[in-house]
Amino acid sequence: GMRTGDKANAMWCLLQHVIALYMIGKPLKLIEEQCKLCVSQMMELKEQQQAINLRMRWQLILNLMGISGNTTELSGKAMDEKEFASSVTSLYPFLCAKIIACNFFGDYEFGANLALEKRNEKWFKLKGGPFNVMDFLFHQALSLYAMARKSKTMRRKYMAQADHIRKELNDSLKKRNPNIAHYVSILNAERAVLKQKKNQSKIVHELYNDAITRSARCGYVHYAALAQEHFADFLLSKDGNIEEAKYNIEGALERYTNWGAMGIVEHLRNKYRDVFGKSPTL
Repeated sequence: GMRTGDKANAMWCLLQHVIALYMIGKPLKLIEEQCKLCVSQMMELKEQQQAINLRMRWQLILNLMGISGNTTELSGKAMDEKEFASSVTSLYPFLCAKIIACNFFGDYEFGANLALEKRNEKWFKLKGGPFNVMDFLFHQALSLYAMARKSKTMRRKYMAQADHIRKELNDSLKKRNPNIAHYVSILNAERAVLKQKKNQSKIVHELYNDAITRSARCGYVHYAALAQEHFADFLLSKDGNIEEAKYNIEGALERYTNWGAMGIVEHLRNKYRDVFGKSPTL
């Protein structure tokens, strides 16, 4: 790109490179440094749209790290979401960053409602869409399953859309997409929580443990942590196994800490304060 003078496409490639660093679980500190450097380069080359899109990811990273003071609102050092939330050209990257923030900080309603909006479907096609759409679809399905557990009136609708997305991801896995197995394994566990019958919790245990192991083995530390967190929620709310729940919460906290997501760590310490008493082990 840059060698031939095509600075626009060079900067689009640079943007996708930074997004890929997040998707494969690289340390947040490294990604934040790359965001800062790359946004500066994009601005210097007057590639404004690429810089705007990357600033959204940058603010997401700052939120996850606990630097910005915000959790689900993408406002702070890198951007103010009120500037871009209504922008058509920046809608897709904004929604991608927003849903990730909402899911990691436990606000599942945003992602679930987004997944039900038909007008957004053109952006979220797995076949022929942006490479990071598989990550976005995963977060949509995760939000839907989480809201299906909370809402009796909307449960069937949430489940139907979540199952549709899960099938699409699973079909991609069957076609030998090597980058999607951890998403499918987590969603399999989430679905099993809703579908389990009496005395079938062992199946849910096995699915969550598979999701944790599969994610960790491939280096997706953030999704291994997320799977442990959701497993702990199941153990507390459905299984009543407090000791195993504590073990998985501690595991999630350790993984998030290693990733550099101190914003999530603080959120989980507050969320599970009653489980650990006043002082979590981490």
